[in-house]
Amino acid sequence: MLVRVAPRQAAPLLARDLDRRPRALDAAGDFHAPAFPFDPALLAAVRERLAADGLGNNETADLVHLLRQWGPQAAAALPELYTVLPRFQYAATAITAVAAAAPQAEREQAGAVLRAAAGALMVARAHHDLTGETDVLLDAVAKALAAGPREVAEAAQAAAALGATAAGLLPALRAAVSEDAEPTTPQLDRDIAIATALWQIDGDAGEAVTILASVLDRTTGNQLWYRWTVVRAIRAAALLGASARLLIPRLEQLLADPEKAPAAALALLAITDPGVVDLGRLAEAALRSAESGADISGACETLQALGATALSTPQRLRVAELADKDQRIVGSGVANSIIREDERLRAILTAI
Repeated sequence: MLVRVAPRQAAPLLARDLDRRPRALDAAGDFHAPAFPFDPALLAAVRERLAADGLGNNETADLVHLLRQWGPQAAAALPELYTVLPRFQYAATAITAVAAAAPQAEREQAGAVLRAAAGALMVARAHHDLTGETDVLLDAVAKALAAGPREVAEAAQAAAALGATAAGLLPALRAAVSEDAEPTTPQLDRDIAIATALWQIDGDAGEAVTILASVLDRTTGNQLWYRWTVVRAIRAAALLGASARLLIPRLEQLLADPEKAPAAALALLAITDPGVVDLGRLAEAALRSAESGADISGACETLQALGATALSTPQRLRVAELADKDQRIVGSGVANSIIREDERLRAILTAI
């Protein structure tokens, strides 16, 4: 509890007994919590703990995430991160964050360590982020594109971030698209990532729209199972803007589904001409989603994007009722973050 309420006071206490306070460490290294403040004694304890034998993945993740949060302040821990990297790839992101502002010699050493371990895509991306070099990442992406659906999705995301530099990978990306009539979720996620990559690499929306339309069509009738996959496809369509107009009928159908409505409304806002889109209809779809608890966060994002002027007076009253209700509007999620998320969303609704 002290880690959450008074982290600066908790840091030296945690440092004294780090190996015997797993729950406190888990709270300090929580990915969903605000960054834990830097403390020199805690840094020393983290370094000592990372060097211990038999460290589990969960504890390693917490320790590495603390160092990643601290960035250049944790430069002394680079040797421990190098040691952990071969068995824990996430350490690569911490190495990049910690070494980013280090002297040239230390950055070069960090780059060399990452390059040596860059057979893994995560490590190759970290190497690119630190050095700006693309050859290692392009090689890792090409290798991953021949692997399973999850690896291909991650590779496509990395290729998309490279933009036109990854043009040589376009044939491999096109070849990896699935045509299964009854695909698995990883296969659909792979196709969404490929569609996004094709658009961001060469700017040709035709292929991307065809793939996204196929994803939406193949999930029709079973959208409960594919809920978040459909939302990801909708958000990918929004990236294409007006180039995704062919998807408008499919998106309009999804406005009736409270779980998909916020994402569909945002996509329609991005795709449809301003003078044509019915803002009141989009606001109504988002409000129904919020009131039913289907997608509170997405609904708030949509209402923010629409702005108060898009809402009728009755709709604004419903927003006010949501913001002021006694019962929490966030009813699920990671236990330690529910209250923070609830307060964040209430603040958005109040501002609207």
